[in-house]
Amino acid sequence: SESMVINTDFIDEGHNAVFEELMLSEYVWLEEGSSVLPVNITTDSLEKKTSVNDGLIQYSIEVEFAFDKINEVR
Repeated sequence: SESMVINTDFIDEGHNAVFEELMLSEYVWLEEGSSVLPVNITTDSLEKKTSVNDGLIQYSIEVEFAFDKINEVR
C-alpha cells in the first residue's frame, strides 16, 4: 500500500478539536483529484510546528491508503 504525509498551513489553535476528532475517527476519506479514497491514519501523535510570532500551529499527519495499489486478485 501507499502512504503520504499531509501538512496543513499555519492555522490557529481553535482547530485543535477538529484534528483530535480526525485522529480518533474510524472512517477517513481523502479526496484526490476527482476520486474519494479510504485511508487509515498511521500517525499516533500530532506533530505541532509552531510559529512563535503568530501563535499559529502547523499539523503533520501520515496516512496510508486502505487498499492495495496493485490488485492481487487472480
